[in-house]
Amino acid sequence: MLSVRNLEKVYAGRQGGSAARAVDSVSFDVAKGEFFTLLGPSGCGKTTTLQSIAGLETPTGGKIELGGSTVYCSAEAILVPANRRNLGMVFQSYAIWPHLTVFDNVAFPLVHGAKSAPKGDVRRRVMDALALVKLQDYANRPAPHLSGGQQQRVALARALVNEPSLLLLDEPLSNLDAKLRDAMRVEIRQLVKSLGITTLFVTHDQLEAMAMSDTIVVMQAGRIVQKGTPQDVYLRPTNAFTADFMGRSNLVHGMAKGDAITTSFGVVRTERAAIDGAVTVVVRPHVITASKQRTDVVANVFEGQLRRQSYIGDSIEAEVTVGTELLRVSLDPYQTFVDGERLWLHIPADRCVVVPREAQS
Repeated sequence: MLSVRNLEKVYAGRQGGSAARAVDSVSFDVAKGEFFTLLGPSGCGKTTTLQSIAGLETPTGGKIELGGSTVYCSAEAILVPANRRNLGMVFQSYAIWPHLTVFDNVAFPLVHGAKSAPKGDVRRRVMDALALVKLQDYANRPAPHLSGGQQQRVALARALVNEPSLLLLDEPLSNLDAKLRDAMRVEIRQLVKSLGITTLFVTHDQLEAMAMSDTIVVMQAGRIVQKGTPQDVYLRPTNAFTADFMGRSNLVHGMAKGDAITTSFGVVRTERAAIDGAVTVVVRPHVITASKQRTDVVANVFEGQLRRQSYIGDSIEAEVTVGTELLRVSLDPYQTFVDGERLWLHIPADRCVVVPREAQS
């Protein structure tokens, strides 16, 4: 449905400064009906990629196809304007017009867009779109009189009213409070899936990406560093950047030979095939078991000292010194721990992920 090939965007340097490469040879495909997410920190190129697809940015090179039709190609000098790409877009700021009612905001692309609808169809299509987001009773309300969550739904209805071939979401949940954000990510996912709309979502929030996506692309410094399902990128990162970005991780350097990795605090065994040589062992804090007495387990048990702890309800976030390493560990909140006491840590071999050292950013 969407094909992006070797997309590049370079911004010229100011006053003789060096050029900035915002997007660097990015390629991916989005299938029809797929919820596809570009995930990464600020400045990684994800929004520039989305805006290039939308026609709001002109790339430096590459090719973009929508539904089999080329909308941008540097080699063939093709550049289809944004209003002819049949896209729906929800911006981070929602871009709701404060002087218009809810109805008129949603009707705007039907009345003033490139594919204006017959006057008799406008009301039906607007009310249908508002019904999708459960705002049909708010049609005549002035837009400024809505809550943040309601304004977000108006923006979504406006993006859907023209029945776009592709829906673009540019961090649309970032302005909502935590509880409403959790609710809206479920509602948006259910809505676009029920309608079968192909969706490209941009976010820096790992939880949003994992909860909403069929496929996640992780970006760093303008490039794609990993692509996969939410389970793939979280449980099986292929590089240290992805492992560290997708939730909290311990990144322990070592030298690997077979399934044995020699670290500063001892030998860590892993059930997954390791790469001989310099590696980084990725261990999530919640997979480490901590006890006050040494367990009967033989492999991957290390003695440490509790340095600090923070009670957060469902767990205790702690830091434990093991050799020269400071490991982050999730402790049992039903137990009492004292800073400075000795703990025995067990790192399950099947939960260790090993990546090449050179893959670390």
